[in-house]
Amino acid sequence: SQPDAAQAEPNDPPAEPVLTPEQIVLRDQVRRCLAYYFYRPESIRRRSPWGVMHSMIGFGVDTPLLAEDGEVNAIAWLCANGPCYGMRLLYRDLDYVGVRMGPGYQGHSGQFLSILAQSRVKIDYPLVVGGQRLSVADLVQAEQLTCRSGTELTFKLIGLAHYLEVDATWQDRYGETWDLPRLIREELAQPIVGAACGGTHRLMGFSYAVRRCEKSGHALTGQWLRAKEYLDDYHTYTFRLQNSDGSFSTNWFAGRGDQQDL
Repeated sequence: SQPDAAQAEPNDPPAEPVLTPEQIVLRDQVRRCLAYYFYRPESIRRRSPWGVMHSMIGFGVDTPLLAEDGEVNAIAWLCANGPCYGMRLLYRDLDYVGVRMGPGYQGHSGQFLSILAQSRVKIDYPLVVGGQRLSVADLVQAEQLTCRSGTELTFKLIGLAHYLEVDATWQDRYGETWDLPRLIREELAQPIVGAACGGTHRLMGFSYAVRRCEKSGHALTGQWLRAKEYLDDYHTYTFRLQNSDGSFSTNWFAGRGDQQDL
């Protein structure tokens, strides 16, 4: 059966920042945009699991979704392996729960877990696959088992940095030992330019992991410190590419660019 609603992990409310008049205008524009789409939810008739996952980035555990019998919670629907555009995201492998890859499904290994992490869905939240009741913890284990050196580990880094302790270690299905610093080291060895969405996802992986480490109280040393320094350098570099009107380079991080063609 489908869970009633997704549940977010408890999170202390952030202190209200003091905004400038310009920031207040921008905030209200963002709120109007979010409200427009929130009250016009996506539908399982016209959106694949990939499309529904991306709507979850904007609204997290509150994401609405139109199903055949009315509105449902998008995270609850995907975690119950409900069909979207006739496609089901999850499947059972021999020793773990799998997430399908390809057009309409995941575009990247670990993408679904990373979106659940960013929505702060609890690790014991249920998954239902082939009539078997599992949980997000089983998905975490699947991403641990399928770590492979030299592959894109961006989204695994986001998901595993969220759900695991900073000093956690594990073995993949071939017996190799992994930890979060190794994930960071593997990602640092790969380029930004040419990576997914111009490299923004890879930088986001570092940023998310470093922030989780800082919040845990763990010292930023070793690979954690390397990632923090790497981010600081890219932060400075990115502003050097900024255009005179405030927009950022349409050549992503490869160099300056102001292509006007939408």
